[in-house]
Amino acid sequence: KPAADPKGGVLRVEVPAGFSFVRVNNECQVDLRITGATSAVPRADLMCEVDSSTTKLNLYMIGSTEIQGEESGSGQEYQLIVYVYNPIGPQAAAVWHLNTFSKWTREP
Repeated sequence: KPAADPKGGVLRVEVPAGFSFVRVNNECQVDLRITGATSAVPRADLMCEVDSSTTKLNLYMIGSTEIQGEESGSGQEYQLIVYVYNPIGPQAAAVWHLNTFSKWTREP
């Protein structure tokens, strides 16, 4: 994250209707790590919030850990685990969305 900003980039996950993110007071937990790593990104470097619809999770980068995209040439692949409540009963397959933003304001 830039030193002058309170937050860095954002990963946003959106789940289909019927699912909802596990949360306490709209705060959530995730596991984000480099694929194959034994340790996750420290929780102190992340801030996880669920919006009022409970179907959108915003994961803000707030610490010193750098998440490097493919354009950096680092070749890092990341694994993200989010925790959700499943819908009640059978449901047709639906699309989950993952969006990334370089600014915490979620501007393009």
